[in-house]
Amino acid sequence: MSHSTSPARADSHGSRTSDRPLERCDDDDQARPPPNPCGYGAPADEDCNCKKGDARPEPESPRKPRPPRREDPCCEQLIEILTRTPGLELPKPHKPKQRPARKVNDLCRAFGISDALIPLIDALWQRHQAGEKPRNEFETRVENIFATIATDDAKAFDGGLQQYRALRRSGKGECLFNDCLADAAGTGPIEAQWVADIIMREGLKLAGQTLFSHSEGEIGPGQVRLWDNKVFRGPNGSGTTIYQGPWPWLTAISPNHDSFEEFGNLESFRPVPGGAHVWQNYQYAAECSYTPDPTGKITAQCARRHPPPPAPGSLFANDCEGGPDYTHAGDCIRIPSTMPGSAVALRGFNFITPTVKVRAVRVNDPQVHWEADCPVWGDRKTPLKDEAAHFIVDERVHDSVSFPIPSGNPVVPGAPLPAGLYEITVEVANVTNVIYDSTTPAVLLSNKLLLRIEADPAVKYLFVSNGGRCNRETPGMGDDEIWWDAFVGHLVPNNIAVPANGQMGLELRPLDRRSFPRPPWEDMDDGESAGAFNIDIWGPKPFELGGVAVFGLVGFEVDSEDAANQQLQGFWNAWGYALKEVVGVALGLSGTATGVAELAVKAGLIAAKAALTAVLIAVAVIAVVAVVGTMLWAAWAPADLIALDIVHLESSGAWDRTDPKKGLPPQSSRSFGDPNDDDNVVSVSERPLPKDHKPGDAAAGWAQENQYDTPDDGEDASYALVFRLARSA
Repeated sequence: MSHSTSPARADSHGSRTSDRPLERCDDDDQARPPPNPCGYGAPADEDCNCKKGDARPEPESPRKPRPPRREDPCCEQLIEILTRTPGLELPKPHKPKQRPARKVNDLCRAFGISDALIPLIDALWQRHQAGEKPRNEFETRVENIFATIATDDAKAFDGGLQQYRALRRSGKGECLFNDCLADAAGTGPIEAQWVADIIMREGLKLAGQTLFSHSEGEIGPGQVRLWDNKVFRGPNGSGTTIYQGPWPWLTAISPNHDSFEEFGNLESFRPVPGGAHVWQNYQYAAECSYTPDPTGKITAQCARRHPPPPAPGSLFANDCEGGPDYTHAGDCIRIPSTMPGSAVALRGFNFITPTVKVRAVRVNDPQVHWEADCPVWGDRKTPLKDEAAHFIVDERVHDSVSFPIPSGNPVVPGAPLPAGLYEITVEVANVTNVIYDSTTPAVLLSNKLLLRIEADPAVKYLFVSNGGRCNRETPGMGDDEIWWDAFVGHLVPNNIAVPANGQMGLELRPLDRRSFPRPPWEDMDDGESAGAFNIDIWGPKPFELGGVAVFGLVGFEVDSEDAANQQLQGFWNAWGYALKEVVGVALGLSGTATGVAELAVKAGLIAAKAALTAVLIAVAVIAVVAVVGTMLWAAWAPADLIALDIVHLESSGAWDRTDPKKGLPPQSSRSFGDPNDDDNVVSVSERPLPKDHKPGDAAAGWAQENQYDTPDDGEDASYALVFRLARSA
């Protein structure tokens, strides 16, 4: 294997691929708002002494194990008998609830952020209650939000915030909350830019935890992993020179940011020493047909593709599309596909700079090409070396980036992006000055992987939930009552990729909150299915070119007493509305002037030359709303978290899911919790269900079941929801 690690050079269009000047840390040409009282805002570039994100807050004290689940069948039978006695009314048993301090401590350990939004909203609410006038446009808009909350909901909201303040006065919630903006609200106006900084800082950390779990939510370079690169000077391998260095390597492409479904080739999947890559069925190119069996069920018949047969008399076998690296044991390795305006996730190792340049070149048409400087989410979990003190340089490492696909032809303005195969490579600046082939190249180049870009269909989709069940209810007497809510966001790019210092390139559509019907989820017992319901979470509407839809799902087991129920519902109505509206106002006021992607630059998270993808920004915004919403709920309410999830859909992923000829992906899992603790706040298992369609159908109905499990020392519960996706007219 040999790498191309050429020094600074001009490409076929005359542009330089190295010797780029470093970005300046200051920008005296742009007007700046007052300094952020939270201390953020220095651009994170190579020549700056930059803040690399917040350290995970230390919990106040080690968690004490929750007492084991106690079963008392005699007591339960007695209560059952008494409830059936005519004329005798018994109060409904109450489920035990975790103390707010414990719930806050668990969330602190899980997400590693000290939130500044909740204290700020509380401070502005107190000013609203005192009748104080807003001091700038941002505060005026927040005041208008508060003024539109219904009277009963506002009363419940105020009561919940009073209990939140009581928790803060007790000193038991400090690791989860940061008063920097709240304190500033006591002395002067709050700038929208400050709030946007917080949203992007907290949101991108949560997005990183969701999309790139090995990064632990931190943007930053991967570790320097040394391995051998060989140069051959003579025939048959003679005259070989070995150069050791941090050579970058591209392992796999995930077209939908789904780390469980990724694609490489024979060369890219470097196995663990002494082992072999375990090929998954979905990694082979295949065609599937669906026919009914005698019982009326649809049966899938999938066959792997093979290379074409050799010509008559030929001594050599043909290769699959993509060449010998995409031909394995007589089968063709699948080349991943995506659509214009989307983004793909790349993973590998030795992405050792804060940003790396990713380049795409159309096969057999090199004039069609583009590149982007992508922030790195370095692997913070995989050790640098193994037990034998050898550097780990194989498929175990997960340095990751999100790479944007343009919506149009990057070299012919106004023309569509041509469909076809593209070669993807990663360029890393030679910051270690490693020598290769007797020179010190300016950049180090990775291997190449192929990506197929297809034409983007203008299709509407409908995403719903219409089923679920209780696998295991929470401990204690009585039944569970579950509240499910989804926060929905839609991000539509006007220009992909969005330059961080460009104009407004991403339109954040108004955030929406979708509450699941409550009655079907009352009185839930072990093994019981929810009552009939159907809730439209998204659509029917198109994603639009390059658009991303993100859903933040939260589930709570709540107190079923009428008075408590009314207070919780009122608080949740007010808090969900206030939070999503404040986030929208902050991003709107800041983004209009600076571009949404620049918010990450001003928050000190990425360099000014870097580009964020719509996926990252959309997940960041919805993650803030879902997780921060959960934080305040946990701080006071008699309700316990039993489910948390962040789900995103793009046009390419939705198309594949509803394509009857595409096979089902494998079951996957993810978790929300402390990466150093096996007991996660919530663990999620996602299981695809058989597609719903008839032979000859152009589209299929997609279904998946997501199971949410909480640990034994937490809620010790297990619930499942069924989601369905369909193409719509």
